[in-house]
Amino acid sequence: MRSVIQWAIRNSPAMNTFLIASMFVGAVSMIVMRREVFPNFALEIVLVSVPFPGATPAETEEGICQKIEAAVSNLDGVKKMTAVAKESFGYVILELEGSVTDVQKVLNDVRSAIDQVSTFPPNAEDPEVKQIIFRAPAISVGI
Repeated sequence: MRSVIQWAIRNSPAMNTFLIASMFVGAVSMIVMRREVFPNFALEIVLVSVPFPGATPAETEEGICQKIEAAVSNLDGVKKMTAVAKESFGYVILELEGSVTDVQKVLNDVRSAIDQVSTFPPNAEDPEVKQIIFRAPAISVGI
């Protein structure tokens, strides 16, 4: 062991080369390393969001949220509906029943019901209907 330490002291350029090589291998390994994430899975939640620039929460509630709620209230498979009206933005969260086997069908039904609403305020932008998909890293590493 003592001879290895003496060799390292006498050959400092070799030790510098070894240090640089190990840093290079570590950097390459970090780039090539496989990253794990939890699998994608779709929640049984549909989000309908409509931007309404310049509107107060009361205007958003009346002009956006109530109309969306009325349009999707008769759809099959919707267990719970939650509307949120914020300044310049309104959205409705639809929680689907557990017995729903085809979420895409319900998503398409929600899209068609929203598309039939013609009484949105003129300043409101186009509604966006999407299914919530959860994807999160399995581990976070702080360096």
